[in-house]
Amino acid sequence: MSKKVEKLRVIKLNFSSVPVPVFKEVRGKDYVPFGSMRGYVNNYPQYLEDLYDKSAKHRALVDGKCEFLAGRGFGIDPLANITNEARAQINLFIGHANSDESLKEVNKKFIWDQVVHGGFYMEIIWNNDNGIAAINHMPFKDIRRSADGETFYFTSDWSKTNPSKNEDWDVIEAFDINNKSGKGILFVGDSRNIYPLPSYLAAINHIEADIELSIFDLSNIQNQFQPSAMIEFFNGEPSQEEADEIERQFRQKFQGSENAGEILLNFSDDPDRAAKITTLTPSNLDKQYQVLEQRIDSSLLVAHRVINPILFGWNNTGGGLSNNADELRTATEAYQNRFVTPVQNDFEDLYNNILSVNGLPKVLEIKPLESISPQLSTATMEANLTQDEIRARMGLEPIEGVNLNVTAEALGSLSPLVATKVLDNMTTTEIRDIVGLPESNVVRRRETVSKQFSKEKAQELILEHFEGCGVDADKYTVINSKELYVEDLEEFEMSDIEFRQEFKVLSGLNSNDLQILSALNENPLATIPELEEATGIPKPEVEISIDKLQESGALRVGEEIDGQVDREVTEDGKETLEDSGEPELQVMYRYALRSDAPPLKTKSRDFCKRLMATNKLFTKDEIFRLNNSMGLDVFRFRGGYYNNPSIGRTTPWCRHIWSQQLVKTK
Repeated sequence: MSKKVEKLRVIKLNFSSVPVPVFKEVRGKDYVPFGSMRGYVNNYPQYLEDLYDKSAKHRALVDGKCEFLAGRGFGIDPLANITNEARAQINLFIGHANSDESLKEVNKKFIWDQVVHGGFYMEIIWNNDNGIAAINHMPFKDIRRSADGETFYFTSDWSKTNPSKNEDWDVIEAFDINNKSGKGILFVGDSRNIYPLPSYLAAINHIEADIELSIFDLSNIQNQFQPSAMIEFFNGEPSQEEADEIERQFRQKFQGSENAGEILLNFSDDPDRAAKITTLTPSNLDKQYQVLEQRIDSSLLVAHRVINPILFGWNNTGGGLSNNADELRTATEAYQNRFVTPVQNDFEDLYNNILSVNGLPKVLEIKPLESISPQLSTATMEANLTQDEIRARMGLEPIEGVNLNVTAEALGSLSPLVATKVLDNMTTTEIRDIVGLPESNVVRRRETVSKQFSKEKAQELILEHFEGCGVDADKYTVINSKELYVEDLEEFEMSDIEFRQEFKVLSGLNSNDLQILSALNENPLATIPELEEATGIPKPEVEISIDKLQESGALRVGEEIDGQVDREVTEDGKETLEDSGEPELQVMYRYALRSDAPPLKTKSRDFCKRLMATNKLFTKDEIFRLNNSMGLDVFRFRGGYYNNPSIGRTTPWCRHIWSQQLVKTK
């Protein structure tokens, strides 16, 4: 080898890939460390979350996947034949997975961890009845596991050398179905390793490249697109130590995406010995950049199993968002069927298993995102759709059933002043009939309490009424409840109807209803004339009873085929027949402390203390009876008006309020 060749020194720049974590026990630690990357020792989950924060494309794909997987929340299988009590308890779980979050809210957190980290941790809390009281999300990055997976370690900061000294350090045992007390953590994910890894693991190098490219772009702009260069010094060969120092300084100051296009300055006292600077910027850099962008896109889309990037905000042709509804609809359906639905099924199985622990049927399902409907022309819609179907496409309520009559049309032709005078001389029933509303049982009174009774007398009459009726609240189990922020009896009645419809609960079934229900239980295919003949009940009343039984949830009515209607008595209906019509679930009312009541500064009013002390539940009829007998509206006159410091306004309810409760006998 020649002396000239021996003196040639080449600086080798190493470009290494991101290492995949290796999980192994470490002596002296109860948990298995998660990662050994420089800057992320035992903190690999934080590295993955940093990738999400820094890469726009990766973040768009993650957010899009999470949106698809979360869908429109949860519902009950509409074909499920379950009791009203089970339906109410499942709806309670959907609305309150824990004290602060609905199932939809906490599920979004689980889904995000699943997509970003490949798994998630669920804290399960038991109640005193060997059932599951609540489920909570535990941030994936804050959890480490023991080698046997039986113990979990929590802290929000794993960057410290000894995280067990952190104030929030906690040790929690794994969830055990046979130990129904306290709390435990359920790990959901790939259990082949101690920790799961994300599905996009193979694309992490390209995610890093996307981040570096964005930094490179910014640096080029900030440095006015100055080219890169090679610098040659002609003032002699330095010693090994000097060469290493020059190399270190150049690496420290100029290497990396943040120093793209830096201008290098040379200071020399001898023009003949000046450094030579050679521009290295390739002539086809724009094409290389474009190819790299395409590689990044392709890698990320494949890793995230994306069929068409149009679903997540960009077009694969580089032309921006597409407005092709057919392409978007086809891509959505394919992605839903091939990726989203199988994952949603896994989540449904998880939550249904939780319901089964509490003795409830597995009927919970995730409602997928609405599909994109084909675009129809105005002429096509007018020729093929009804008015209500067109209104539904516009997001409007149907107007079917509201029949304008001659009186309404006549009123519409009058001037507002004349029409108002006409309405003032009509009864409430007549006015409701004009607009197609059913007759109301609400007795509306214009008089205020102060015109009939003094404040003290009114209070005493209300208290005497409720102390003399109602039932002991301790004899009932509350299935669901809702605070009533209503201000009069009419609002109260509407709220009662909505609450009963939500849980399919009626006030009770009469003898005609029970006869029809019993006949259908024996012969589900019985026609209206056959039911009329079997029960002796006139046809119009048979039809009314069938509608009432269907609304109550005692009867399910199928489609009519060749004039034959299939009717099925539900489990609730069968229980109703066994109990001789005594409803399993009831809607009752209780005077209670508001859930958001501010702290008491002095003491409760005597009115509130006496009514609370009754510890009773009251029916809707008992509340109306107070109005019908004495003209007192308990929603207009409660414990008194209250200036709430939390919201800065005066309300007709104090720290106590009427609570609407779905209950059953213990």
